[in-house]
Amino acid sequence: MGFQLWDRNTGNLIAEFDDQDAAFAFIRDQVEDLDSRQAELEAERMSLLYVERDGRTVRKIAEGHGLLDLIMVPAGADDY
Repeated sequence: MGFQLWDRNTGNLIAEFDDQDAAFAFIRDQVEDLDSRQAELEAERMSLLYVERDGRTVRKIAEGHGLLDLIMVPAGADDY
């Protein structure tokens, strides 16, 4: 299993990750130095998918502005 980040505009695979935290860190790095409007534009082109080992897409994690909401939550915030 793993995660794939896709460019929604071009249909190209941007990157693959072993875990969600690595994917979030990568996305955070892509937008952290941008102003809020530019960060939104950058995120709008991205779609993060969870993919099984056999390559089947299991579910879409988030895309666009939803990605910005997810990456702003501190790692482990949902751990009990």
